[in-house]
Amino acid sequence: MIFIPKVFNKILLDIETKFLSSLSFLIFSLITFHLIFYLVFYNFSGDWVDRESSLVTIQIMPNKDENRVPDKIRDDLNSFFTNNNNIITKRFFDDQEIKNDLGLNDLNTFSNIRIPLIIQLEMRDIKVAVEESRISRVVSERKVDIHYHKNDLFEIDNLIYRVKIFIFLFGCVIALLFIFLLTFLLKNSLNNNYKFFEIIQVMGANSFKISINLSLILIKKILPGAFLGIIFSAVLSSIIVKIFSLSFFILDYFSNIFLLVFLLISVLLLLFIYLLVYLIYFLEKRFFA
Repeated sequence: MIFIPKVFNKILLDIETKFLSSLSFLIFSLITFHLIFYLVFYNFSGDWVDRESSLVTIQIMPNKDENRVPDKIRDDLNSFFTNNNNIITKRFFDDQEIKNDLGLNDLNTFSNIRIPLIIQLEMRDIKVAVEESRISRVVSERKVDIHYHKNDLFEIDNLIYRVKIFIFLFGCVIALLFIFLLTFLLKNSLNNNYKFFEIIQVMGANSFKISINLSLILIKKILPGAFLGIIFSAVLSSIIVKIFSLSFFILDYFSNIFLLVFLLISVLLLLFIYLLVYLIYFLEKRFFA
């Protein structure tokens, strides 16, 4: 029975080694790109949503006899927000920023318009509301409009969730297509060697040992291409990061390597389990029934 693994290896030469290596390289490259893109998008979108949710925009309208809110009110508000421990940062929009947002080029026309004082706050705890009554007292009962950015994020958050699901499902579809193609090639190779399996059945071989040998041989054929595919994807991703200076794409180096190694081991382990189960079922039904 010692010669049987060698015969298995010759049988599986029908499944062209170069073709399997090239296919596994392509598939694992795509899966790795999907994993990296998913993690990057997950981290970036999560950070962006958290950041945007913590923002509050306050508009304070001048009185009817004013074109601008007086500087004294601005200074009082600055002191008021500085003493609030729940406020991380504050930003007062100047006339130039408002002018650019409105698309006004005529400075004389702009100076004659009643322009609100616009302040953007970043809150530490988004569940704590801004004290509108106290702000109204600080601004001498001028009209105050408080807008919480978190109220606008429901649809965006839902869209981000759908994009994450799409990326994940598309990666799964690629992996499933690879498994189906591998299954087809394996089934075709086994059927072409029907006589050989009849012989080893008579010799006392069992489906479990045959399945383990065949699964290991296939994994060994897939491993080089899979490893090169993961390395290629990681290197190409790093090059893209450097070329476009996408600092938010950078993951911790050791975490990145760990995830890629974990991906390789996990996929190959799942593939080995699938091949083992499929081969046992196929051999029992087709040859050892």
